[in-house]
Amino acid sequence: MVTMLQTLLLIIVAFLGIPVGKLIAKNTKEELKSGRRYFAWISGLCLLILVADLFLSAFKAISFEDTLMTFAIFTFIFLLTLQSLRKANKLMIRK
Repeated sequence: MVTMLQTLLLIIVAFLGIPVGKLIAKNTKEELKSGRRYFAWISGLCLLILVADLFLSAFKAISFEDTLMTFAIFTFIFLLTLQSLRKANKLMIRK
């Protein structure tokens, strides 16, 4: 059973994707240009998984704990790749 503290920690970890994504994007500018399409694919896949997770949760096919864990993990990954994708797009515009 997921406690309130675990839920809070999941949410915090998920939203840490924003500063972590900015840090990675800042330190890996060369890789951002060539990996831009992969960031887009990963972001789209994460969104698809999040929607499927919420859909399955709505029909009680999976438990709330599983939904929360999946949501936190893929929200983290989505935010991480979104920040890197934004930075890659900015670098492409500057050139």
